[in-house]
Amino acid sequence: MVSENLLATYSLLSFIQDSQKVNKGKSILQLFIPIVQETLNWMLSQKATNGVIMGKSTLEIRDAIKARFELEIPPVALNSILSLIDTDKNRFVINSDKSFIIKAGYATKVNKQYSIEKERISLLNIKVKNMRKEIIQAIIKPYMRSKSFQNKGVLFIKDMGLFQIEVKIQSQRYYKEDNTENFRINYSLFCREFTELSGRKLGFAGGSIKEKSSWIEISPQTDIERLKTWLLCELDSMMDKLENKYSLEYLLEIWKEDNTDLQYPFLLANNNPERLNEWINEMKLEIQKMDAQLSELSFEKSEQEKRNDCLDKEMRIGGIHMKIDKIVSRKKKIFEAMNLIQCNTNK
Repeated sequence: MVSENLLATYSLLSFIQDSQKVNKGKSILQLFIPIVQETLNWMLSQKATNGVIMGKSTLEIRDAIKARFELEIPPVALNSILSLIDTDKNRFVINSDKSFIIKAGYATKVNKQYSIEKERISLLNIKVKNMRKEIIQAIIKPYMRSKSFQNKGVLFIKDMGLFQIEVKIQSQRYYKEDNTENFRINYSLFCREFTELSGRKLGFAGGSIKEKSSWIEISPQTDIERLKTWLLCELDSMMDKLENKYSLEYLLEIWKEDNTDLQYPFLLANNNPERLNEWINEMKLEIQKMDAQLSELSFEKSEQEKRNDCLDKEMRIGGIHMKIDKIVSRKKKIFEAMNLIQCNTNK
């Protein structure tokens, strides 16, 4: 994200362009002359000895520009700019070895305008932050309270019996447009009992309220009333999913595709014990099949290891290792799921 100071510098350059009417007939470098002159003024006010600054290299000026305006000017471009302003030897002298002397300041409007631009940008940022705060305080929090959620900061929790709903407002900190406040609302269905059994907080369903860019963007141009109306509709849709759509039967259908994940047998245990017994038998058979596959792969590996060393041998053994790892990983997941069910039964 670009800093406020650098944004102010960009605005300042735009102001200089408009006020000086820099066009195609003039060098673009002329845009930077007032900024460089103001930097020389700033250096003179900061470090002058006996009223002058004596520098060993123009790189010192480049560093001062970076410190003052957060603007990086390449050395070649800076030397060209300095050559354009080195006309009054009573003010500024640049020598052939790139050492320099600053004797007196320049009359510019840059410092005042820079302060104006910084204040304007700061006010824009304050405006969008306040708009985001208004959305949270006037729309999201009252809505969640009306739905019997408890909240701590931007986290909202509601107990639904077996499941708990968690809704959290997430802010985007990086990679966003300047003068914007972006956020989205993440929601998940958790189970406290499942978390205690598995030792992990894994969700059963969830999603996000977001716009096309994956974030809800607030900028100075945002129609706040339109955003409020849209957000209320999205919150209603979220609650309809969490309270009505995400039934045990629906969740079972979702997790059926990943039937070795811990969530699936847990849901079966709480909704369909008969189907759970079938699942346990299916998993036992699958473990037997995997043991047979591992035995075959182990034999194939030992046969490959008898061959003379060559690239084909290494590739085949590598492929066998990948197959073994995949089977062992799935077998481990099944054992974890079966152990979870055993713990649930023994409670």
